[in-house]
Formats: sequence, structure tokens, C-alpha cells
Amino acid sequence: MPSYAIAYNAICQECEKRFDISERFSTVVNLDIEGFEKERFLDGSLNRIICPFCKKEFTYEIPMIVFCLKLKFACLVIPNLNSQNIIGIKNPPYHILPDNFRYRLVHYQIEALEKYKIFSLGLDDFQIEQIKLKKFSDDEAMPFDEKNIVFDSFNSGIFNFKQVDYNNNILNTYSFEYDLPKAKCNNFCRLKWLKIDRETLKEDGICLN
Repeated sequence: MPSYAIAYNAICQECEKRFDISERFSTVVNLDIEGFEKERFLDGSLNRIICPFCKKEFTYEIPMIVFCLKLKFACLVIPNLNSQNIIGIKNPPYHILPDNFRYRLVHYQIEALEKYKIFSLGLDDFQIEQIKLKKFSDDEAMPFDEKNIVFDSFNSGIFNFKQVDYNNNILNTYSFEYDLPKAKCNNFCRLKWLKIDRETLKEDGICLN
């Protein structure tokens, strides 16, 4: 599986101007290995570029695999930005990853980071998305090309969320107590990339009682 891809053009997510680049971007992040990719992924600085016109910095979203053998999960990032989805990647062959993994499909790198935070704390992403669906309105959590609510941390019964835009700028933060119900879904989906997010739960008519 290739770890890098070269991109030659981009469209700024702020001013929407197209410009030429020649950059090498990470397409695989192995969270079991300490190093550049993991460090940059965790602090949100992986695959960042600066627009030469408006000088805004933003994440160059490309197809990416993020996985952790220890936590038994893998995320396939398939960007939802028509301006940057110019690099193709094949779904990784499943024989290189165990079939008891939680396989997740997301659209943005920050969503893959959110999944990592959820699983590293032993939480259930289905339940976290249910909480977000119950606690936040559509006005607060729009599709990611505008803004979205992502899980940030959990400590002593307090759930912390943040509202971010597509450039990972923090717009608001939220903290509240919540009692998680018993898990209602099976996180382990054999050989299938499963999409668990606000849009999917609403389409499926799933709500938190």
C-alpha cells in the first residue's frame, strides 16, 4: 500500500482560487507507529498547505487510510470536496487487515481523528453520533463543507465537543454530562466500510431515546 501521493494542483477552501503545487501528501497513517505521520495526524497538521493568494492554511483532503492494530479499527477517508478529490486510491485489500476490525468510512481527516479519539477511550462511535444528533441542531452541525460538531474528549463523566469548519478552525466548544445507554449496535462489521455519522443516522431514522 503506498504511503504517499504527489499532488500538482489545488483549490483554496477559503478564496476558491486554483493554484499549482508539487507536494507529497501522506495517504496512510499507521497509529501503532510513533513518527511524523502519527504526530501530525494527532495535532491536525498533516497534509496542510497555504494558499498563495489569500494566505489561508487548510488541510489538503485526499483519500487516506488511517488504522490502528491495537484498537482494531481502520478509517477510509474519501474526501467530499470536489475541488480536491483529484488523487485516486483503491480500497486496501482486506487480507492485510483483520476482519474483526471496526471499518469506518469518513469524508474528512478530522473525522478520522475523531474516530481515533472515540475508540482510544473505549467508547462507541454509534452512541457518540446519537448524542450529537440529540444535543445539537442542524443549524449547529451542518455538512462538513460548512461546519460540523466533532467529539473531542471525555473525562469524569463530561463529554467535550467542538464545532469546527472545513479548515479545522474551532468555532465553538461544548461540555456536558451524559449517561450513555447500553450499546445498540455491533461495531464489528466484517469486511465492510461502515459510515456512522449524523447524516446516516438521520437517513436511517435512528434517534436516541
